[in-house]
Amino acid sequence: MIMVDHSDALSPLPVREQVFRRLWDWIRNGRLKPGDRLRIQELARQLNVSDTPVREALIRLQQSGIVQTVPWAGARIKEFTREDIEEAYEVRQALESFAIRKVLTGDTPKEEFTVLRAAFTKAEAALRKGNSGPAIAAEMDLQAALARWTGNRQMRTLLTNARDQILVFEGVAARADERTPGSFRAHTRIVDALCANDAENAIRLLDEQLRAAKTRTVLAYFGKASA
Repeated sequence: MIMVDHSDALSPLPVREQVFRRLWDWIRNGRLKPGDRLRIQELARQLNVSDTPVREALIRLQQSGIVQTVPWAGARIKEFTREDIEEAYEVRQALESFAIRKVLTGDTPKEEFTVLRAAFTKAEAALRKGNSGPAIAAEMDLQAALARWTGNRQMRTLLTNARDQILVFEGVAARADERTPGSFRAHTRIVDALCANDAENAIRLLDEQLRAAKTRTVLAYFGKASA
């Protein structure tokens, strides 16, 4: 049962997108947990919207593999297996490595790297003051850029879905502010390698970061690290 509080009111932005973002936030921060049933009318009542935008948001989450429809039971947050978790990390590693090679051998404007690096510099200053929000946002910007740089719509969809699932895994396994310093440093080194046009180092750093994240997440879920 979802408890109502005043912070659940939506801001005056497009309702469809606001509902999706709110549900996504609840899943990512653990307010909605794997196995929880998603009742459209209950969610609509809490968010003070009609059933339609809630139904549309659940369809989008189902397309990402985060929500599943169970016959006779309705929609639920998917309960992921160890195999699900390991495969999501493997898909992300393969596609982001592809994106790195493609962008550093193509004609992507180098200004994109400069903008990313500036965001990481600002985030580092904020993190030193105890504000983890900009660091998390900078990491998300890098991940979104890598998905965009694949230049392939199907690969971008696969990568986005894998990334979304991983965010859910990590949100359940540990709080974001507990992971941020180490994760942020790893992502900063990847951005530095991109700025240096060093694809091999960027891919190596990416592989190390994702392997460590996979091991940490599997350990948190199942009590035994991945191979």
